[in-house]
Amino acid sequence: MALFVITPSYQMQSQVLVVPSSEDQSGVSQSAEVQANLQMINTYKALIKSPKVLSQVSKDLDGKYSVNQLSEMIQPSTEENSQVINITATTDSPEEAARITNATAKEFVKTTPKIMRNNNIQLLNEAYVKSNEKPIFPKPTLFAAVGLLGGLFVGVSLLILKTLFSNKITREEDFEVLDMPILGLVGKISKYN
Repeated sequence: MALFVITPSYQMQSQVLVVPSSEDQSGVSQSAEVQANLQMINTYKALIKSPKVLSQVSKDLDGKYSVNQLSEMIQPSTEENSQVINITATTDSPEEAARITNATAKEFVKTTPKIMRNNNIQLLNEAYVKSNEKPIFPKPTLFAAVGLLGGLFVGVSLLILKTLFSNKITREEDFEVLDMPILGLVGKISKYN
């Protein structure tokens, strides 16, 4: 039931690469430049979510989303010691998530040289929608498991409550507690006789 009520969420991801500059930097080793690029990753992640980038992304998407909405939908991330920045967008449509993440990645690649005065960002991968794209939420197996456990808990609880609060006399001992005479007993009849 919950699967039909909850709006599904989809995630798409683009990737940009922070590459060493092609210019010769007189005596600066390539490993030192890679280390400097790694240290810039947090700056680049903040730049991705900056109003400067997201306002242009909003325009590219025909003003469908505000800067604040885009900021909530977009999540930049990196692997440890990696020069690849993943730009992930989460929405209720896989096509829209792909549009948002691709527009953000392209705008980031375009805007970074103007702000940082270097041109070391390249678009690595664009997001694309597969024909059988599955939502990241809700997970049918999770909801089925929770529903099964919840149903089992409710069923057992009702059974226990019914047994505890039952006022039916079903055993010989129930008469003894009431100190009432037993008029007769019905014996158990076997099915196989």
